[in-house]
Parts: sequence; C-alpha cells; structure tokens
Amino acid sequence: MSICATVSRDLPADPDALFETLVNPHRLPEWNRAITTVIDGPETLAPGDEWVVEMAALAQRWQSRSQVKVLNCSTRRFEYTSQSDDGNPSYHLEL
Repeated sequence: MSICATVSRDLPADPDALFETLVNPHRLPEWNRAITTVIDGPETLAPGDEWVVEMAALAQRWQSRSQVKVLNCSTRRFEYTSQSDDGNPSYHLEL
C-alpha cells in the first residue's frame, strides 16, 4: 500500500534560515516533539549521510535512522528515508 500526502503552509520566516533549521539533524528536537534526542549525526548533511535519533510516542521509545537522498540548498529540496533502527525493513520516504 502506498500513501502520498502534501501539506503546505505560509510562515513568517526567512525561507533559507528555515530550510537550514529543517536540514540540521541536531536541531530536530527543537521542532519535532516525537524526537527526544539526537544520538548520532554529522554537523552538516550531504547525500548519503545518516543520522540516528531517539523517538518517543505512545509510551514507547525507539531509535530511528534516516539517510539523505537529495539535498539541494539552492532549490530548498530535501528528501530522506527514515526507519526504525531495529532491522525492521519498513521505511518512510520524506520529500
């Protein structure tokens, strides 16, 4: 089964500064409440780079590993896959 959704919203912020915040794995806990901590990740991202976070939801905690597929700062395009870090083969592609 495949599900695709698109969401957009206008924000009163500098687009480049906002993009830099979104693609910095160490700042994820600032804006994503499900991420409790960043366990590992590079200071800056490039295609192929990975980062690991601890997720918390529904009274559960688990590690999630993400990998950059596309990162183009000039067009503000960012794609990555994310999956639990326990060997489960399911994953999520974020565009």
